[in-house]
Amino acid sequence: MKTCVFLLILSLVTSMCEPIPDAKPLSSTSPVISKVYTTPIPIQGLWLTLPKKPGVVTIHVDAEHTSKVTFWLYPTGTGPKKCEFMGEDIDPSDGWSYQLEYGNRSLHTHFVVEAHGPGGTTFQFFNITTN
Repeated sequence: MKTCVFLLILSLVTSMCEPIPDAKPLSSTSPVISKVYTTPIPIQGLWLTLPKKPGVVTIHVDAEHTSKVTFWLYPTGTGPKKCEFMGEDIDPSDGWSYQLEYGNRSLHTHFVVEAHGPGGTTFQFFNITTN
């Protein structure tokens, strides 16, 4: 519930068409996301455009002071929101990542990455659409 409220605030801010500044760390041990990128299809600007045919894209996260990374889909628009928990990564040994399977539905949504650690939680997002 706490995450959904947070994501509701995120949606309100993004609906104003202004960029969201990177979250600032609370302390020296707060999580810091230095990079979010995708393979084999790259994010361009703040958009990841996926083909309509089925496939898999991997979301990679470079983060420090992090013990867990969670991944969420959050609808665009101004109506009632229901965020969708996609998964989490609790093993940093191979890098933080999540594999998103696509092609079975049309997407036009925000994708939110949260880094959780002993000093709090921070996030970054990008948008996903199907072409």
